Amino acid sequence: MADTTSRYDVLRSVAQKFSDAFVSGSLPPPELLAEYFVAKDARIIEHGPEWAQKRLPFVGTLFRGRRSSNTAIDSSTTCDDYFDLLGAKLALHAHEKTLPAENAYVVDTNARHSPDQGAGAVLVKCHAALSSVQTKRTWEEHFVFVLSGFDGDGKIGQLEIWADNLNAWQAVGGEEL
Repeated sequence: MADTTSRYDVLRSVAQKFSDAFVSGSLPPPELLAEYFVAKDARIIEHGPEWAQKRLPFVGTLFRGRRSSNTAIDSSTTCDDYFDLLGAKLALHAHEKTLPAENAYVVDTNARHSPDQGAGAVLVKCHAALSSVQTKRTWEEHFVFVLSGFDGDGKIGQLEIWADNLNAWQAVGGEEL
């Protein structure tokens, strides 16, 4: 039981620190990836429909590996590329209620999302204002991080993001929200 409890605490702590760094922008993406993600075959996917990729090229693509290492499966779809594409299109405006309270992180130490990654998953429900970098259109949004595939040290194997792609699609295209 002590091992499970400590694993729970490690996963929750890593999720909190990563989420805070992600939404605050306190670490540049290369440092964020190096600090919180596994060195080998880190993965990021922001779920969304394939048609949205025309305006939102970071949606619906599995980004794997790091640009700075030889772990990238395809050199144009690394985890670094996810952050480049996201940052070129959207800006996140965090506020005091962007991240949940400490006890609202949902942790499952045994969840296994992929057979080739470690156990553990943490769900984080977030709320923030987002805006299009180009059009400056802004909207409030709830989105979810699912962090999974943790290694023995608590490094994240995979980040999944679930968000409202239609609002982003409209904002980037300059359409009314």
